[in-house]
Amino acid sequence: MTAAELAGLGLPKFPASPQGVNKRAGTEGWPRRRRADATHAWEYRVAAILPALDDAAREILRHGHAHHVAASLLPAPVVAAAATSLAPVELIGDTTHLTNSQRAIMDARAAILAYVDRLIPVAGGITQARQQVERLAKGGNLPPEIARLLPVANAKAGTAGSRTICLRTLINWHTERTAAGGKAVALAPKVPEPDMSVPAWAPALLSLYNTPTKRSLRDIVENDLAKPGALPMGIAPPSYGQARRWLDKVSTIERNRGRLGPKELKSLQPYVRRDLSGLDPLDIVQSDGHCLDAEVTHPRHGRPFRPEMTTIIDLATRLCVGWSAGLAENALGVTEAIVYMVTRWCIPAVWYVDNGSGYNNQLMDDGRTGLLARIRTTKLNRLPNNPQAGGYVERSHQSIWIKGARRLPTYMGRDMDRQAGQKVHKITRADIKAFGASRHLMAWNEYLAWAEAMVTEYNNTPHRGLPKITDPVTGRRRHQTPMEAWTAAIQRGWNPLRVSQAEAADLTRPYETRKVLRGTVSVLGSSYFNRDLKDWHDCEVLVGYDVHDASKVYVRDLDGRLICEAGFEANKRSVVPRSYLDAALDRRHQGRIQRAEAHVAEIHAERGHQMIDVTATPVLPDNVAAIHQHLVLEMTATQIPAATIAAIPETAAGRFQRWRDLDAATATGTPVSDDERRWHQRYPLSAEWRAQTEMAASFDREEVNADRAG
Repeated sequence: MTAAELAGLGLPKFPASPQGVNKRAGTEGWPRRRRADATHAWEYRVAAILPALDDAAREILRHGHAHHVAASLLPAPVVAAAATSLAPVELIGDTTHLTNSQRAIMDARAAILAYVDRLIPVAGGITQARQQVERLAKGGNLPPEIARLLPVANAKAGTAGSRTICLRTLINWHTERTAAGGKAVALAPKVPEPDMSVPAWAPALLSLYNTPTKRSLRDIVENDLAKPGALPMGIAPPSYGQARRWLDKVSTIERNRGRLGPKELKSLQPYVRRDLSGLDPLDIVQSDGHCLDAEVTHPRHGRPFRPEMTTIIDLATRLCVGWSAGLAENALGVTEAIVYMVTRWCIPAVWYVDNGSGYNNQLMDDGRTGLLARIRTTKLNRLPNNPQAGGYVERSHQSIWIKGARRLPTYMGRDMDRQAGQKVHKITRADIKAFGASRHLMAWNEYLAWAEAMVTEYNNTPHRGLPKITDPVTGRRRHQTPMEAWTAAIQRGWNPLRVSQAEAADLTRPYETRKVLRGTVSVLGSSYFNRDLKDWHDCEVLVGYDVHDASKVYVRDLDGRLICEAGFEANKRSVVPRSYLDAALDRRHQGRIQRAEAHVAEIHAERGHQMIDVTATPVLPDNVAAIHQHLVLEMTATQIPAATIAAIPETAAGRFQRWRDLDAATATGTPVSDDERRWHQRYPLSAEWRAQTEMAASFDREEVNADRAG
């Protein structure tokens, strides 16, 4: 021990300062050596000092020396933390099955036994070392780093620091460690294992609990299992507590199997994350449909409806490369989104979609005439009931359409306030009933411009799935935007493969294989003729048609070379063509009428009444007829003159002319009634007013041209 350490012991009749100790050591000739550490201080042999001391000083020196030896020999992890392993792995054993609490107790006990082992040479034997540790623990004289381990090693309840350690405990720990071949894992306490046995009533409980109706456990226990005969003979029904404790031991997946369908159950199961780091733009795109959570004006009848949005997302850049808006998710809407993609961005290599009819149809899949075959794109369908596989495009709906719909007054998502939603619903219906339109509903052309703006905003917003960059304006770190990721790919040398507008026009035309008969091809129930087809009689050709224009079709050979453009019944006269779109609308119109008539008949059947003809004039009794005539005369006498409030005409042309008369009266200051003024202000909001205005302007231009020609 060094002079400073000896002076710090406070030995009786011994120097109290390091200088005094060094002086006495030199006088008495104590053996010394340089300490092998950074200080290189002189340290003196304790055995040479003991004969010169009395009994009290010798006892204190022995204790102090024991502390010094143990502290110097303890490994660093013991001082640092109790939960750190204190010996090499081969001296610890396999601890993978231990809990954190068991491992902490094992480390604390191993550290205390290591302290006992270090005292054996000083104390004169293992028994004396154990007794020495027991006395130091009871007297509170253990080194601080060992004293802190006692509450952990005891693993007993009580105030921290109040428990000591007894000789029998040290003997038991030594015995357990020796029996395990010196491995510290034997010092870990045993913990009771939970009872995982399956009770006899468990199958009956699960059969009632694992149902899609999601019945409560208390309802099942009290109203089903408690009934006589619900369980086999000799099996007592469980209490709610017993059922709850056992059910908590069952895994989450098994506990919800049956309560959740396969689609929802997948959200609880492990999944595979896709690595997109090696993809170039448009290597893989995902497409999916989304019904907008807001209402806009229908492009045909002007009433509110929710458009179906088709979105295409590039996985490498998260760029929205294609979108379309339609009445439903069908092949035409999907075709528009694909044409948008291949003309503005690039032709994709793989198109990853679900199994909807909008993606799986002859217009897309035909090996000769299908759209995908013509742009050389491979389609992959994801597994049914597996929405996680389309997670990228599903998540984009949140960032584009749902985020945008929240900005509209007609938003009707799940989190929309119910009362506010009902109020907006009533306002829009009242406006349409009165004026044919509502200022709260976007017109169709306005909605398309809004959708394009939402896609542009998304493409220029930082995306968490893309790498981080330093913002050139703010200098801060942020994620790339999809547009920046696209630009970076082009700068690395990647070149997009696009199609021209002329090629795109042909891509939108569905093609079907037809046989030429005497210069005529038939498609969609109509005939198309061109004299150039005379040499193709009885040969198969590809016939392409425009879904919005039935006046002509495009005839190609089976290799795709254009033969001619055949006109609608060009070998006949005065036949009105019927387009593919008109035919589809007529079929849908008839279907809706039939469903509505069936629904009305069902309503009358539920009430038990027959259909009543309300067109017939009712026959009133004589006294009732007299009273009715009297009331009519009385109301006619008090009625406001017709010059003050004029009736609104029933025809569209009449209403428009009435509005023009009121507009002229307002401009000249002629007084009008309040009802007429309000109607005059709100009528221009309707689609009817816009149509009548365009028609009137067209007539005016024709009259001017006729006057000039005359």
